[in-house]
Amino acid sequence: MHQTLKLHQGEISELSEYNPLDLFSKSEDKIHKAINDLFTTPQNNFRVFLNGSLIFGGLGGGADSTNVVTSEAFEDALKPVIRADSGLRTKNFLQLVSETVCKSGILDQLLEVQKLDNFDIEGAIHAYNDIISESCPACGELGEEEVSHKYTSLHSIPMDESLKIVKDYLVAATARDCSL
Repeated sequence: MHQTLKLHQGEISELSEYNPLDLFSKSEDKIHKAINDLFTTPQNNFRVFLNGSLIFGGLGGGADSTNVVTSEAFEDALKPVIRADSGLRTKNFLQLVSETVCKSGILDQLLEVQKLDNFDIEGAIHAYNDIISESCPACGELGEEEVSHKYTSLHSIPMDESLKIVKDYLVAATARDCSL
């Protein structure tokens, strides 16, 4: 749905076939499809670095889709690290990435870290204001009923629990924007 909106607003020139559910499916075939789809239409979601230098994908807006010139440049950039016939380096690279994602369990680990946040920013801000010993502007913006039912308990927990809520929120928020 977000892709359609971006297309309608002119932010992208074509819809991506990439489906994040494929990437997180635990099916080797679906993960490989997701990685291939990301390569075909990276749209700022797929970048490859070699020795600290960007060799595929774009910073900022990124490329909507991979054209022949981009594909050939990437194939050439892989020459020093993937020993294969010309035209097969990209295929081998994408297969290697797919297998690594599938077998490493990294996505499960990432999901577990993302789940650390039990309160989201709407709850974490209350714990944060308690930590810095300031009155809670978020409570001032809410109606009396909302404050008493949702967040009063957050203002009465021990400091170590407030610290844990804020720490877990920050770690989870970072993991939601993680690059592999």
